[in-house]
Amino acid sequence: SRTRTYWLILGMYALTFVVVFVPFVHSNQFAIDLGIDEITAATVISSIGVGGLAGRLLVGPISDRLGRKRLVVAAFALETLAFFGIAASNGLTLLYPSAVVFGFSYGATVTMLPALVGDYFGREHAGAIVGRIFGTAGSLAAIGPYVAQLLVDSSGSYRFAFVLSGVANGAALVMASRLPASGQSVATT
Repeated sequence: SRTRTYWLILGMYALTFVVVFVPFVHSNQFAIDLGIDEITAATVISSIGVGGLAGRLLVGPISDRLGRKRLVVAAFALETLAFFGIAASNGLTLLYPSAVVFGFSYGATVTMLPALVGDYFGREHAGAIVGRIFGTAGSLAAIGPYVAQLLVDSSGSYRFAFVLSGVANGAALVMASRLPASGQSVATT
């Protein structure tokens, strides 16, 4: 139904936005804690940006052809794996590719939201719905880095914070997989 689809989309974006800034805020210090010098550690954030740019530019046109539900599920899956990859990193060998994949998938999910909402609810409702979703989910984005720091302070490690971020993103993935088939409008149901 229309209401169920709305709550699934809001829920999946709220879950992913709660943790989306954890890598932006904590990857640099995590890399330093792994023994990477400060200048090189800062490039981990740059690799997130490079991935994000690619995700924003490439996934929109691809989702027009392959379907947004399929691509948003794939993007949430990649983002979840990226969180676990960051958590498992012991150096740049895994940290760089995980950061790039995180950036790519984050860029993809953000880019697809307006079109995904338009597919399900029609273009005439998309602006208001996207505004509510970004307003709600975006407001939650400040929570994740703060909670992650509390976890770091209590455990002495960033790994658990990144694992929990992956779990939250995995829950968003489950919600995305329960959306109706892409392109199946729910605006009239």
